Amino acid sequence: MKSIHAIFEGIIPPDETIETPPGAALARHLVAQLWEAGWQSTEFKPWKKKRGWVLPVTLAEISLDLVFHTHAKIENGWELSIEPSYVPGLFAKFDGNIPSGGPADCYMLAKSVHEILAADEAIENIRWAWNAAPTKKRATEEPTEWPS
Repeated sequence: MKSIHAIFEGIIPPDETIETPPGAALARHLVAQLWEAGWQSTEFKPWKKKRGWVLPVTLAEISLDLVFHTHAKIENGWELSIEPSYVPGLFAKFDGNIPSGGPADCYMLAKSVHEILAADEAIENIRWAWNAAPTKKRATEEPTEWPS
C-alpha cells in the first residue's frame, strides 16, 4: 500500500465542543477547507482509541483516509498520513479488486492538505515522505509525486 506521511509542528487550539483526542479543531478546519478545495469530507471520528482523528475523504471514485495525531517525541508535534480507505487482501486482488486510491490520488490530497497547513500561521516545519514518517535524511518540504 502506498501512503504519504507528514510531520508538522503547531499549537492547535482546543475545540469548543470536543476535548479528546487533541486536534478536533484542526480536524474541523481540514474538513471545511478540503470541501472548499473540491474534496468531500463531512465527518471526522476518533482514531485508535482516541489517539487522533481520521477523516474519510472522497473525490469522484477516490476514497482516502487522512489520519493525524500528536507526535510522541516532538513537542507540539503532529503526524499525518494519507492512504487508501480500502486495500484489497491477497485473494481479493486475484478477484480484480483494487485499492480505493492510488499514489497519484494520495499525492493530490497531500497537495491540498499542504496548502491548508502552510496557510495556517500556527503551523510550521511541515515535512513529507512516502510510506513512512519523514526523517531528516528522507523528507521534503512539500509533498512529491510517487517516485517512478
